[in-house]
Amino acid sequence: EVARRPVWHAVPADASRATILDRFFGRINAFSAVATKLMGDRADALFLEASQSLGFDLRNPEQVRQAGIDADKGVAWVGFDDDPHASYLIVGTYDDALLLETLKRSLSKLGATIDAAPTSGGWTLLHLGDLPYHLRGDRGYVTIRVPEANGGKDTPKLAHFEKATDLGITAQPNLAALLGKVK
Repeated sequence: EVARRPVWHAVPADASRATILDRFFGRINAFSAVATKLMGDRADALFLEASQSLGFDLRNPEQVRQAGIDADKGVAWVGFDDDPHASYLIVGTYDDALLLETLKRSLSKLGATIDAAPTSGGWTLLHLGDLPYHLRGDRGYVTIRVPEANGGKDTPKLAHFEKATDLGITAQPNLAALLGKVK
């Protein structure tokens, strides 16, 4: 049996900001309820828009699984100081290739064009409008570089993920010490 690799381990240690939601899809109903309390009807609209864009219902466990997402893993929203005009979405998978194909197919329906060959680091480049998005599957997680509409065309700093260790953000000494105190 293979040990579950927590989403913390998929976040590069040099990330300057991160929102990490462990087992997000396994707890989607709870996260959805909290979002609705905080945002009201905007939360439902956000889930609906994201579901329509991705081609599957984010709140339907079977559709999430059919897309390649592992409900027992998490998601993270990550940023880096040297890539200020983009954020990175990290999604836990049981099949990286399946989720990548699901995303390519869904985004193509929205008008995205996809470069035929992956980059040397294994990233797939696609353009949605004039914005470049980068996608990559690695060790049970798919990472998507999401550019800001006003400035996300700058050179992406993809090496943060290419050089990441298996410990991920838990390799940061302060975080490792804090996690050691959490029971």
